[in-house]
Amino acid sequence: MFLFLVILLFSLSSPSFSSPSPPLYITPLLQSGQYAQAQSLSHLTGFLPGEPVSSYSAFFTIAEGTHLHFWFHPVEKDENWQSKPVALWLQGGLGLSTIRGGIQEYLIAYNVTPDGLVGKYDSGLTQYMNVLMIDNTRVGFSHTQDPSYPIVGSYALIAGQYDGLLAYQGTIKSLRSLDWPGADCLNTETFSRSQIWISGSLFGYIRRCPGLWEVLALRASHVVQLYQPAPLWKVVAAFVKETYKM
Repeated sequence: MFLFLVILLFSLSSPSFSSPSPPLYITPLLQSGQYAQAQSLSHLTGFLPGEPVSSYSAFFTIAEGTHLHFWFHPVEKDENWQSKPVALWLQGGLGLSTIRGGIQEYLIAYNVTPDGLVGKYDSGLTQYMNVLMIDNTRVGFSHTQDPSYPIVGSYALIAGQYDGLLAYQGTIKSLRSLDWPGADCLNTETFSRSQIWISGSLFGYIRRCPGLWEVLALRASHVVQLYQPAPLWKVVAAFVKETYKM
């Protein structure tokens, strides 16, 4: 299934630090069937007093000496989170950690306030579904002893944004030739734009086919979730709900 977002517009006391815990590698536990122990050891209860928000954080091993860090956030306020869809978040822009995306781009129940503190956020993507954030090797806490994995600098971030703009037309063209439920719809009048109104405001325009929504968001930069997070996640949740019915 495909969802495209197309953007047009542009305390007073000294802190104390404790020694960090050793990395938690859960792959051996999973391989030996110790799922409950892996879940228990990786469980986090939150960062803010009086605001318990469950999440899970650890490392899984993809090759000898190479360990990827993940941060999993179950859907909030739902005891049946195991039955909910999972959004896999791989931070856009190589070299940036998903932790930055999770907090700064309003995915989870925390965000960074203007004064640089971590605060509670109640309109993130985790209101609707589970979010699994995974960092690439050599990004964030992920690490490797394999020198073949490159270290990506900021130059790749700019190139990636440019490639994303160029890739859109090519992606739509390739979708027309693929065998999927919405392929025929792309060549019909059904695939035409209509307005999206959320909470009394025009969020943007949308074109729909089975399994494909193309969303053009207004009043947002190329990172929609920085400027229009709450309406964006409502659209994403609606897309996932519809495609689940297919």
